[in-house]
Amino acid sequence: MDKEQFLTALERELSRIPQEERENALAYYEEYLTEAGPEREKDVIAELGSVKDIALQLSADYAVKEMEEGMTVSPKKGLRAMWVVILAILASPIALPIGIAIIAVIFALVVSVAAIVLSFWASAIGLTFGGLGGMILGFFAQADSVYSYVAYYGACVGAVGIGILLGLFSFWLTKVTSRGMAHLFRRMVDRRKHEKQVS
Repeated sequence: MDKEQFLTALERELSRIPQEERENALAYYEEYLTEAGPEREKDVIAELGSVKDIALQLSADYAVKEMEEGMTVSPKKGLRAMWVVILAILASPIALPIGIAIIAVIFALVVSVAAIVLSFWASAIGLTFGGLGGMILGFFAQADSVYSYVAYYGACVGAVGIGILLGLFSFWLTKVTSRGMAHLFRRMVDRRKHEKQVS
C-alpha cells in the first residue's frame, strides 16, 4: 500500500466524523508520510498498522473530545460515543476476557449514571408540569374557603419552583456526568494507545 492508497482508505473509514476533523487527520498523516520519504513510505505505513484500527482510534478520540467539550448532551450521541470507545477497546491488544470485563463495567456504570440523571429529569418535569396543570385546574375548581384556595395555589407554585430548580440541577448534573464519563473514556483510550505502542 502506498501513500495515496493509505490516505484514500483512511478517508473512507473516517467518513462518519465531521469534515474538519477528517481533513486534519488526513493532513497529519499525509505530512507524516511525506517526511518519511518515498524510500521509507511502505515501511512506515506497515508500522502504522491497520487503516481500520487507526480510523477507530481517531473516531474514539473525537467521540471523547465531543463529550469533554459538552457537545454530547443527547442520549443518541452519548451511546454512539460509548460504542466507539468500546470498539476501540476491543481492537486493542489486551486479552479478550479482560476487554469483555472492562466493557461490562463500562456498561453497568453508564446504565447506573443514566438512571440517576434520568430520575432527576423525570422529577423536574413531573413537578413543573404537575404544578402548572394544577394551577390551570384551579381556575375551574371550587374551594371551600379563600385560605384553602391560597394554600392550593401556593402548593402549585411551590411545585413549579422546585421543578425549575431541579431542572437546573439536572442540567448541571448531566454536564458533570457527561464530562466525568468522557474523562474515564479518555483514560481508557489513552491506555489503549500506550498498550499499542508497547506491543
